[in-house]
Amino acid sequence: MKTTVKRIWFAAGLGIAYLLSFPVSGQSQPNEKAQRYFSALEKRPFADSLFDRFFDAWLETATIAECEAFLNARAANSSAEQLISGRFYLRRGDAENAADAFGKVTATETFSDQHRAGAWVQLAKISGSARDFKNALVQLENAEKAFQQADFWNVKTETEVIQLRGTFLIRAGKRDEDLTVWTALLEKRAGDDLLREELVALLANYGIWDKAIEQQEILIQNAEKNAYDQVLRKIALGQLYRRSNRWNDSLETWRLTLLKVGHDTWIERELIDLIASYYRRNSDLTRWKVKLDSLIQTEPKRMALKVEQAVLLADLREDGPAIEAWEKILALTPGEGGIDLSGGEKQRLAIARAILNDPAVLILDEATSAVDSQTEKSIQEAIANLVKGRTTIAIAHRLATLRNANRLIVVENGQMVEEGTHEELMANDDGHFATLVRLQAENNQLRSEQRGYSLD
Repeated sequence: MKTTVKRIWFAAGLGIAYLLSFPVSGQSQPNEKAQRYFSALEKRPFADSLFDRFFDAWLETATIAECEAFLNARAANSSAEQLISGRFYLRRGDAENAADAFGKVTATETFSDQHRAGAWVQLAKISGSARDFKNALVQLENAEKAFQQADFWNVKTETEVIQLRGTFLIRAGKRDEDLTVWTALLEKRAGDDLLREELVALLANYGIWDKAIEQQEILIQNAEKNAYDQVLRKIALGQLYRRSNRWNDSLETWRLTLLKVGHDTWIERELIDLIASYYRRNSDLTRWKVKLDSLIQTEPKRMALKVEQAVLLADLREDGPAIEAWEKILALTPGEGGIDLSGGEKQRLAIARAILNDPAVLILDEATSAVDSQTEKSIQEAIANLVKGRTTIAIAHRLATLRNANRLIVVENGQMVEEGTHEELMANDDGHFATLVRLQAENNQLRSEQRGYSLD
């Protein structure tokens, strides 16, 4: 923190006192944790997660104004520190000062071409946000030249520049040019599904439905060997049909997908809700009843359909049939050896048994992999109480479920590659664990955007 002294100055002849403060011990310095992140940032000034950690660590012991003063004082030392200063202003929403900081990097020929290229990219983003697409496209051309001069024109940088160029072109109304840019990129990255998903989202946002649907169908074909991803992409395809007012295609896509998914899964529930939403939002419950009866005849063992039927009968004020439907559901048994239970139901039963047995050592192997998100949250709360006072070994691919573990061990190809607490592993931005967490978060966000569950 700054150390200050106060002096009183008198305006000559006016008798007015002014109370002034000024620093005598220099500017605030980052605390130990913030300094560690800042040192890493100097090597990787464009690492978003590193900057966020630096900024959060700084605010633990000092103010935003002090952070600004520190970064401004350091900015003249190197291109990396100038870039970090620009990142600070972006974080604060100050586009003008951010552009000034990045502009100083691009204007200094003695700075590295790689840093100058990165600064051009940041300037292009700022121009794009201000809808100055003409200038943004010129800045991207400069970025490409600088990356090539730095011999840093690789898959990652080329993809980022072309993605931005395509985005600015479509926002500028140059759709034909945009599609040409994206087509050329996807020809080089034919197997890059995340890139294709971004194109689908971009096309959908601008109402280019035929092209969006065409790209989504390619994504479904690419997931031929991954049933889970293929189902998610079919749900997304139905959403594209719905958003383009092709409801018949949407309902048929979801119906056919429902017939292929497992029982008692969040996907099953989601598909039923999506189909039901069409009839309910149009107050056409009678047609939904007919459709539901047809689905139950096709899938007589699908419990979720029977539950939906019982709810629907109650909504239609058919009290007698509704009560009868619920009685039939409650009379069902799990069958010999639980043969009639779904994977999710078996998993919940196993967890319930573990809670009742009250063991000294508890092993949880993918304990919530077969349940929906809402059920998972309830189970995690129960497990949080269950693990108190006992040794627990948890094996999971949903990494967010391991946040509260005392010790994490990352295993790859049968070898232990990392260990530590969640915070320690996340501090290593290039580590296996931090990379996997980041990838899972990005994939979840993209899938959420693709599914577009809002029906309004």
